[in-house]
Amino acid sequence: MSKVRTAQGTRRGKGISTAYLFASLHWKRAIRSASFGRKLAVNLFLGLFGLVMLFYAALIGWMTIPLLKAQMPGEDPFGMVCSAGLAWMAVELALRMFFLKGGTMQVRPLLILPIRRASIVHYVLAGSVLSYFLLAVSVLLLALGTSLVHHGYVPLHVTGWCLGLLLTSVMLGQLSLLAARRLRFLVAVLTALALVSGAHALGYMDVFHVSRRIFLGLYAKPWLGLVPLGVGALIYGLNFRAMRSRLYQEDRHEQVRAASGSGSMAWTGIFGSAAPFIRLDLRMIWRNKRPRSTLLMSVLFVFYGLIVKDPGNPKEWPMLMFFSFFITGFLVLNFGQYVPAWDSAYYPLLMTQDCTIRQYLRSKVLLLRTGVLVMSLFALPYAVLDRNWALPLLVNMLYNLGITVPMVMFFGSFNTSRIDLGRSAFGNWQGVNAGRFLLVLLIMGPTMAMVVLLKTNYSAQTAMAALAGLGLAGLLVQGPLLRLIEVRYAARKYKTVAGFKEN
Repeated sequence: MSKVRTAQGTRRGKGISTAYLFASLHWKRAIRSASFGRKLAVNLFLGLFGLVMLFYAALIGWMTIPLLKAQMPGEDPFGMVCSAGLAWMAVELALRMFFLKGGTMQVRPLLILPIRRASIVHYVLAGSVLSYFLLAVSVLLLALGTSLVHHGYVPLHVTGWCLGLLLTSVMLGQLSLLAARRLRFLVAVLTALALVSGAHALGYMDVFHVSRRIFLGLYAKPWLGLVPLGVGALIYGLNFRAMRSRLYQEDRHEQVRAASGSGSMAWTGIFGSAAPFIRLDLRMIWRNKRPRSTLLMSVLFVFYGLIVKDPGNPKEWPMLMFFSFFITGFLVLNFGQYVPAWDSAYYPLLMTQDCTIRQYLRSKVLLLRTGVLVMSLFALPYAVLDRNWALPLLVNMLYNLGITVPMVMFFGSFNTSRIDLGRSAFGNWQGVNAGRFLLVLLIMGPTMAMVVLLKTNYSAQTAMAALAGLGLAGLLVQGPLLRLIEVRYAARKYKTVAGFKEN
């Protein structure tokens, strides 16, 4: 009997020590990373931003009930909160799918050690459960539950209701992870959302009424909170099986694809010394899923201009400028932000060839500027159908050519995250991190702020003239700008190579 207890204690101790080992490896990998300083600065900024968001979440949770009572005195405020339950689930699921990465871990060094595969997978999945989303939802529900008790609702039922919603959030996290890893589940989730939205729009069902009944039922019978727990456990099991079965396939070598269809591309000789790199980029796009799907997503964003219903309305002008910038520059932001990570598989080899960094950067600049021109060409029908689109598209095209492209290239020197070219960009968050979103904000935020300030204090013509002037100035001084970017890439060359190797 004592031997059995000893064995059980040993297994529990081994599980704890394995988790400690994984956490220790994560910490050592982080502090020894080539991009530790940049990631630390970004994480400190995001930490402060996250604390502010938690404060707002607590404030919203505490003030929701009194505000609803004040605005709609004849209605049940808790019933209105329950009516928005399904909408909250859809929004959280979308946010998790777009912004939350699943737990990741470099398992290649661990596969030769006496560590069970199940332990590795459980640790990765546990990391995906303990996310910022769960913390934010916990703070919101704690404040909302306290407010409900303060306004006379039964504490036991409120506690069960809040726990049920918290378990629902955990379930949504597992569902988003499953949808991100399995295309058929992603299609099933999107199809279900589309069918429910269509049924609500056509009047076949009232989503808000259904939501009210479900969540009021959860309040009346708190034991129903076990339902999302059971569903979440089932999805966790599916995630576990999927990840465990593919654990040994993470670092498998991609089969070499034939070069058929890419041709000799002799016409690229017109680009001079940059031609070999341009041919390399075009073949990389032609042969691999990730760059192809990234370009496809960029082209599809041209249709975002349909959101602007009345381009001639002065009130719609800021939105018109925003979407003109977005349409003409999205390919630069979407594709260019991963320079030089697109070449991460062979970047060390490139740095040893008989070529200069300037030639390499010039080829990237030519490729991105060609992308701006192509996106502007795709947006031309907007200007043909409504002339109010013409000038904003032209102005933003010049600005993206002269300013956005050099800015993206400069910030690319900080990129040390490796990319697997063989995986599609849909539902794939490899190489995506907080720095990528900050890059887009740093480029778009000041630009749109300048446009709005000039429009408010002077006129729309002044704002567009300033934007076009900056773009033309950037084109005129492209030589000095490229030299500055070249110096930056040369200074960080070895850090970039080390980062691509460790990722």
